[in-house]
Amino acid sequence: MTAALGQSFVPMIQVPAGRFLMGSPQNERGRYSNEGPQHEVTLQGFYISQTPITQAQWQAVMGSNPSYFKDLPDSDQRPVDHVSWHDAMKFGATLSEQTGKNYTLPSEAQWEYACRAGTTTPFHFGETISKKLANYDGDQTTPVAMYPPNDWGLHDMHGNVWEWCLDDWHGSYKGAPSDGSAWTGSDSLGKYCAAAPGTTSSGAVDQLPASTAGPALPTTALGSESVAANRLKLLRGGSWLDFPGCCRSAYRDRSRPGLAGFGVGFRVVCLPQDPSLNF
Repeated sequence: MTAALGQSFVPMIQVPAGRFLMGSPQNERGRYSNEGPQHEVTLQGFYISQTPITQAQWQAVMGSNPSYFKDLPDSDQRPVDHVSWHDAMKFGATLSEQTGKNYTLPSEAQWEYACRAGTTTPFHFGETISKKLANYDGDQTTPVAMYPPNDWGLHDMHGNVWEWCLDDWHGSYKGAPSDGSAWTGSDSLGKYCAAAPGTTSSGAVDQLPASTAGPALPTTALGSESVAANRLKLLRGGSWLDFPGCCRSAYRDRSRPGLAGFGVGFRVVCLPQDPSLNF
């Protein structure tokens, strides 16, 4: 399997080191309070997959295809969907074993920095979005890289599928890291029991009731040993079924790590961030 994957199996883009303002300004149309306060983040360079992980890539690594949209034309090149945060992390671990590199999910800061590609507008292509630029408010996923890339060569950062990040959910950026690392250790279980649009339950974690704005979920319901593993996780980018505002560079959503949905996929970063990786 390792030999079959090769270096170009998951095309990666080298993102340059730099600084940016994370979050949205208060005057951005459609802004939510959880997108602030804006704060400066300084990041080291890193590699990130050029597109969301496709169904063909998932199949080659994991040996199966959980996608809702797997029986449609060009399905191999559509993003894998119906994968939980745990599933995405397992893919990274398995791909790491097969290639000798170290793949994982991007931090939320890495994701937004890569999405913006040096821009400060609501979308990396400007103030507004259109159906010629991204897949949103539609009826299904589309093959990856159908739409124009951003200035760093990354496709599908707006729409198509939501993308998991490493971080736990926090309701604001107060106290957020300034170095681009994943922000973990929130108390998000006690605030929301959330599910992103298009998610369904899978696994023991998701036997608990789910609601986009439901009552607080007692942390004792999961047991003290599993609380840290089941905090809400970050989702970014919007999807094929979302309105334009949900696809903005700064828009944030969250879901339980065991939930999988037909609007949710992911992309990976590769560590260590070393030019000698030669993608």
